[in-house]
Amino acid sequence: MTDSEMPVFDFGPEVKETFTHIVAIGEGAQFMLSRLRADLGGKFEKDMLTIEADSKYVRVLVALVDETATEENFQISYSHLLSEETALFIVDIGEHSSTAIWSKAESHLWIPKEKQYDNVRNLFGAYLNNVLNHGLLCFDFNDWEWSVRGKKKVKTYIIRGKEEIVFKLLPKWQFDTSRSVFLFFIGTPKGRRFSEQQMNSVNENVFKKLGDDAYLHWNIYEREDSHDEISFTLLQFIPID
Repeated sequence: MTDSEMPVFDFGPEVKETFTHIVAIGEGAQFMLSRLRADLGGKFEKDMLTIEADSKYVRVLVALVDETATEENFQISYSHLLSEETALFIVDIGEHSSTAIWSKAESHLWIPKEKQYDNVRNLFGAYLNNVLNHGLLCFDFNDWEWSVRGKKKVKTYIIRGKEEIVFKLLPKWQFDTSRSVFLFFIGTPKGRRFSEQQMNSVNENVFKKLGDDAYLHWNIYEREDSHDEISFTLLQFIPID
């Protein structure tokens, strides 16, 4: 077949999208988002708070909501960001889970008041480092989407610091092992690789504690915020009936 005989495929004009965008509804949610902006820095601002120029729609719209938010005022303020391709994720910081009012959400994550800000920051930090930026393993948005789908309560656990200190603390690390979906993320300095002995410690003190029946995805990513610290982050998603 000559070049002139090769079939030509016309996929139409490229449609630009913003992959992830966060909005806040309610004074409490807006205040928390301002804290996240300050803590998580420019990468968070660029990747999760900015609508791309000429973007036609948002692929993943995350609504951070408090107890004053309603689906009606969400539609009034942000319906222009929705399309048939948009997945709506709710991160709920209300006093009680308001799962009944968010009928169009693919995911509704409720984060109770205890250590709430830390849990929200850990959740968004994990998404930023492991979904919007690919790690060293085959973890991607599909794994995240499967894990958070439906109505779930969120708990997070994290230890970080100098490598020798973190591995010393690892056997004492306490977390809830009740039947849930778990995401486990290891953050390392760029170019750092763990020894077989260190990975055996992770296996004994994390994977075996969770048990063979745990629904678990995990990833290793390179931290850009530190040259000499490592971190272990465990996210737990507990179904809400």
